[in-house]
This record gives sequence, structure tokens and C-alpha cells, in this order.
Amino acid sequence: LFITNGVNADLYFVAARTAPLDTGSRGISVFIVEKGTAGFRVGQVLDKAGWRSSDTAELVFDNCRVPAENLLGEEGRGFYAVMKNFQNERIALGAVLLNALVPIFIFGAVFMTIDAPLFFCWAGATFFAAPPAVRILVPS
Repeated sequence: LFITNGVNADLYFVAARTAPLDTGSRGISVFIVEKGTAGFRVGQVLDKAGWRSSDTAELVFDNCRVPAENLLGEEGRGFYAVMKNFQNERIALGAVLLNALVPIFIFGAVFMTIDAPLFFCWAGATFFAAPPAVRILVPS
């Protein structure tokens, strides 16, 4: 099991099957698992190619027991909570990507016009002049 920000978290929201397979999506519930819970640990951290500002880590459950009072929401409704969260994440990620495209096209076009190299660093929309070996080509 892998999750974003797994290394830095103190609380983990884990979807787990709590009913037989034939119950389908109605057999999944969400639980709160605290860092330090017996049988739970953070495993390896992945070396990602993109979006390196947030870690992605493996979560290991080895005979981990989570008390019933750590149930988040209603039993058997976890799948719906996860799907609702995915909808919100997709909308937010789309907005971030659209926001990132604007400076690329505006500044890319400006730098291509004056024929200067450009290095784009998405960290608070900061732009730097790059060494001559680095160029971002924007189709004209």
C-alpha cells in the first residue's frame, strides 16, 4: 500500500474491507490509524520522477489491530467516502495544472520572442534565466 505524504503523517485514513467480497463496494470502511500503532509502520519511500515536493511511501500492516472506535464515518460506507475524495482531488489538481500553464505560455512566449534561455521553476511561480545549455522550447 502506497500513499502520498506517508512519511510525514501522524494520522492515516485507511480504507479496509470489513465485510465479505460479495458485498462489493458496501463492504469497505475507513479507519483512523495513528503513527506508532503496533503492527503498523512506514516502509520504503519511493524515488518519484515527478511532483517531488510530496513524498510517497509504502505503508506496512503486519498483524496490525485497529480498535472499533477508530472507525471513521459509517461502517460499509468507506468506498463512497474515498470516491468523493477522489472527485475533490481531481478538481483541485486540474486547477493547479491550469494555473501552471498560464505562466508557461506567457513567459515562454516572451522569452522565445527575445531569444533568451528560460528555466521554469514551479515554486511560487518563480522564473530564472538559465544557462545557455538549458532551453524550454515553446511552439510558435
